[in-house]
Amino acid sequence: MEVGGLCRYRPVTIGPTADLVDAARLMRECHVGFLVVTDGAGPLGVLTDRDIVLEAVASDVPLHQVVVRDAMTANPVTLMAGTSLEEALDSLRTAGVRRAPVVDDGGRVVGVLSIDDVLDHIALQLGAVAGSLRHEQAIERLARP
Repeated sequence: MEVGGLCRYRPVTIGPTADLVDAARLMRECHVGFLVVTDGAGPLGVLTDRDIVLEAVASDVPLHQVVVRDAMTANPVTLMAGTSLEEALDSLRTAGVRRAPVVDDGGRVVGVLSIDDVLDHIALQLGAVAGSLRHEQAIERLARP
């Protein structure tokens, strides 16, 4: 399985010069806690709701005075759409992150892979295995009453 097929949501992006109030509003409007920071090309960084809290709120800095570029994680782990799930999980684990932008061959952001996406995929696979086992048992009951 390639990560391009696992991304469920369109990425929510923001520019590096937006302030943190704009970023927080965008997160609220889109019901996300993760923004991909881009200047129109590939990802420059990522910004999480946790970044906003740690960079500005905990430092008691007015959110309008901090721009995204100053609070984002620059040079984030980025996955190619054709990256295997195993390779992607290894990259996420190594970096200690739960989400990563997914880019196409041209470097354009096409999605975000999250651990939630992976867990949903695994749950579907386990459901199929459980269904197979139940079906096998039903067939055996019919064949050997």
